Amino acid sequence: MNSAYDLLRHAKLLIAATAAVLVLAVMVSTGSAQPAEVLVYQFDPATDSLLADGGITDRSGHGYHGTAMSFAYQRAMAFVPGHVNKQGNPQGTGVQMAGDDGFPGTGIWTGQSAATLGIYNGSFTAMAWVNRTSIKSDNMVFGTNGGPCGIRRLLHLGFRGRDTYMGFWGNDSAAAGVPPALSWHHVAWRYDGVKQTQTIFIDGAVANSDNNHKPYDQEFVVIIGRYVALQGSNCNSTDSGAYAGALEYPRIFNVPLSDNQIKNAANDLDVGP
Repeated sequence: MNSAYDLLRHAKLLIAATAAVLVLAVMVSTGSAQPAEVLVYQFDPATDSLLADGGITDRSGHGYHGTAMSFAYQRAMAFVPGHVNKQGNPQGTGVQMAGDDGFPGTGIWTGQSAATLGIYNGSFTAMAWVNRTSIKSDNMVFGTNGGPCGIRRLLHLGFRGRDTYMGFWGNDSAAAGVPPALSWHHVAWRYDGVKQTQTIFIDGAVANSDNNHKPYDQEFVVIIGRYVALQGSNCNSTDSGAYAGALEYPRIFNVPLSDNQIKNAANDLDVGP
């Protein structure tokens, strides 16, 4: 017959083993969790509107619905067919933007700050399918508005001339000469705050990776398809970097996705764990 000591020892071993299993289960669950977007627009003409306040549905579940900045001004902005995947099947719907650098111009006002979306002082990944129709100085896919007059420091994720550009205002990097205009390409911008690395991906492959970059340090509102900066002595003119072309499936994650996850997205697959 087991002594009280043996029974107590057996109970302690059982508790320890159970705890170890629970810890392992949590580790496996955490390690395999699917990273979630904090913002995603899929541009469904059946449910989204370019002519209504908050008419572009945020599919992340956070309710960060977007507003076409041109809706009250009848500027050129329209739903268009999206890219065709590698199997030859059409994928989704894009939005055509005019690239008009005057204000308000075309673009999507998310209404959410860089802090809310994890970009301010944090790691993040922003991505979209792009088909730009113009090679101009600034042609931004993700940007921000400016602060009070004279405070600029805007987010620049997009194109500058022929280069794909990742800019935190004087804290920038670029992938030279890619991708070409007038065709669909998947572009991702990843910032790793631990490694302080800016990395640009074109069609799922690393096009440029640059170290020693401090995080983006402003809490301005994030805009898709332009930035907006007041300038001039009276702050009555604008500099906007408006995107010219079609954008499809813009997404923001508040984590630095892995190389393989970004490759999956470029191949129209779930990003995976």
